[in-house]
Amino acid sequence: MGHHHDRLDQRVRPGEQRLRHLVSDPSRFESVDGDDERLPPSGGGLREWYGRTGADPKNAYFLRHLASWGFIVIRSRDGSTGQGDTVIDATNHLLDLSRNPSSVFYGKVDAGKIGLAGHSQGAATAARLFSRNSLLFKTYVPIATPLRAVCVVADCTIDLGALPKVTSGSIFYVGGDLDVVSSLPTNVGYYLPTANGVDKVMGMIALGGHTEIEGSPDCASGGVPASCNLGVYPLLGYPTAWFMWKLQGVEDGPAAFAEDGELATNAPGWLGVLSNVRRRP
Repeated sequence: MGHHHDRLDQRVRPGEQRLRHLVSDPSRFESVDGDDERLPPSGGGLREWYGRTGADPKNAYFLRHLASWGFIVIRSRDGSTGQGDTVIDATNHLLDLSRNPSSVFYGKVDAGKIGLAGHSQGAATAARLFSRNSLLFKTYVPIATPLRAVCVVADCTIDLGALPKVTSGSIFYVGGDLDVVSSLPTNVGYYLPTANGVDKVMGMIALGGHTEIEGSPDCASGGVPASCNLGVYPLLGYPTAWFMWKLQGVEDGPAAFAEDGELATNAPGWLGVLSNVRRRP
């Protein structure tokens, strides 16, 4: 069963010229664009089909990694997702496909095990939907959530007053040690008010900048100085482990994410780890 939807967005409507989302199906490890509900035929293996744009998503390596662990992944190509409406629309669309016998996703989506991740503005979208107790998503991984001043401009402001009232879901805040847009104080400012009644974890990648997730897998040359220092590798382990725990039921999740777990005590590439997760007896 495919469980995870990443960076969700709406499908392309007839006549539109730009692909809005990318779907990866782990069962055949291929991709399908938002205009077609069926996967194109191929001889097997990994096949990217990015539609009319012809452009590889900046975080394609990260998304392929998630798909390789058995998650259905949708990646938004809409640059304005702050309110979360298109994210919800895409989720509902894929759920509709999972009930359609003619769709490649028929019977493959567990509606109770859908996760949402996002980067930068998309991270704020994830945290925002989490704060609203969205019933569509079981868990959230916001990566490089911007400071509030940035979100005011980008229309992705998170209501800090809503975070203590969250009663469902779980969240793993991820930031970069050298990211001025999503610094340690910024992430602590989101983590601390988050309700203690749900599992919550925060961790900062040592020496991480704002665009590490765009690595393929290393940082591209000629980018903004200090924006990408390490590449995507630091983001492949613990975010994937979080989704494996929360969506696929892997039992050693608490050992990794507990307040005295591996991430907090034995992960030299991570700093500033906070957690309310308790180890199982």
